[in-house]
Amino acid sequence: MRDCRAPVAAMCFRDRNHTDTGLNLFGGYESLKGKVHPFVEVRIIAGDGSRAQAAGGINFTL
Repeated sequence: MRDCRAPVAAMCFRDRNHTDTGLNLFGGYESLKGKVHPFVEVRIIAGDGSRAQAAGGINFTL
């Protein structure tokens, strides 16, 4: 088994027989009016070590 203080790119497993279940939720909205389409999206990962992400931006019609 590897030392778990290894760099991020290296994989490390302390207990290979232990798994956690979780729930991934994703949603978003995009305006489709005009040639410029602003959007927003949200991602939520619920479980041990829960976290959320929000992102937004602009899409252009070519």
